[in-house]
Amino acid sequence: MTTCPPSSSNLLSWLRSAEALQCTQDQRNLLWVAASPPLLAPHAETPSDFTFSDTQLAYLCSDPAGRCLHQQLQKNRSHFLGTYYESLWSFLIQACSDLDLVAQNLQVNHDGKTVGEFDFLVQDKRRRRLLHQEVAIKFYLYDPSTQPGRWRGPNARDRLDLKLAKLRDQQLNLSQNPSALHTLREMQLTVFATQFQIQGYLFYPHTGTPPQDESPLHPDHQRGLWYYPAPLIAHLEQRDKRHDEGIGWQILHDKRQWLAPFLQTASKAVMNTEDLLAYLRVEARGTFRPALIVKVAEQKGAWVEQERLFLVPGSWPLTTKPAPTL
Repeated sequence: MTTCPPSSSNLLSWLRSAEALQCTQDQRNLLWVAASPPLLAPHAETPSDFTFSDTQLAYLCSDPAGRCLHQQLQKNRSHFLGTYYESLWSFLIQACSDLDLVAQNLQVNHDGKTVGEFDFLVQDKRRRRLLHQEVAIKFYLYDPSTQPGRWRGPNARDRLDLKLAKLRDQQLNLSQNPSALHTLREMQLTVFATQFQIQGYLFYPHTGTPPQDESPLHPDHQRGLWYYPAPLIAHLEQRDKRHDEGIGWQILHDKRQWLAPFLQTASKAVMNTEDLLAYLRVEARGTFRPALIVKVAEQKGAWVEQERLFLVPGSWPLTTKPAPTL
């Protein structure tokens, strides 16, 4: 018999338990999107939280919901994490009784050229208003080398402050564009309000350097640490080996595993600390793509994420080699 989290208030902690293995990776990611705090502090354009009853949560954890979600994801297959995230957001809108999905990725054209795109047009049925929503999944590392410091992506050209500027200056104003107004009028739609949501993780320097970026952050945002190879090697070499029992590591090559906390049955192997050190010593000698690494512990027959780290080459953030596109 399956057991589902009893309420949305404990979803994040439940996703870090062996019980969550009853759900597929995609279902766990879906629940993570429903429950994870945004990166930024609440603001005027913050969407309302997804609210689900116990019955609705039970359905989202069920096999029929897993099959339905898989079918929707197959229709929108993409190697881009952003597209995958938008598909999860779309599924949640359709599962929420207070919302109706009116349009997704609605392009606005003028003279044969695209001038913009609405991520989502959503009908708030309780308040009887149409919402324009822009959403994104991001993984930023704090770079203290500039004044002020900056939150940068694995591809250092991707910055949180620039993303916010683009959202507020361009994307959120799309409904005021004459071509967009024409498109909306043809669909007999009027946008009442604009909203945006950025979810993901923020990675802090392992040195403990406090951020001085002006972006207001959510106090409960998801977080981790980032390292260059040499400091991480030194940190692991100095560990107390008596605590190695029941501890493992996993490099998350599949970006779909970057959302919900890592979870895997204990019957499947993970790297031990010496394996990770061997990997790091090879990576430290050359140029490599940034990597997301999780520390796991064995709990009730499962490997459960305890901590996540981002490993970047010594050239970051000055590298000109592009990182994988999200």
